[in-house]
Amino acid sequence: LSPTQIDKQVKIQRTVLPTYPEKLILNDIEGRVVVVFQISQTGHLGHYLVQPGAHPALVKPSVAAMRHWKFSAPTWQGKPVTACFIQAFRYQLEE
Repeated sequence: LSPTQIDKQVKIQRTVLPTYPEKLILNDIEGRVVVVFQISQTGHLGHYLVQPGAHPALVKPSVAAMRHWKFSAPTWQGKPVTACFIQAFRYQLEE
């Protein structure tokens, strides 16, 4: 289901921020990772797909962080369901 089809807004109960790979920081590499993912009936990360164009070294820490996220379970007509969402991570160096 999409976010517009569920009964109430899913709430993030726990997040973990991804780690910016030191090698990329030292080489002044920035980037963005966009993940289309499912929240399972239990509120955990389900299947996911990373949109093309992300620097490969940024994908692993993004997904690793999301594996620790916890959400309220999505429901439809009061029953737990799997729902799809999108999350973007921006890796940007401080100036």
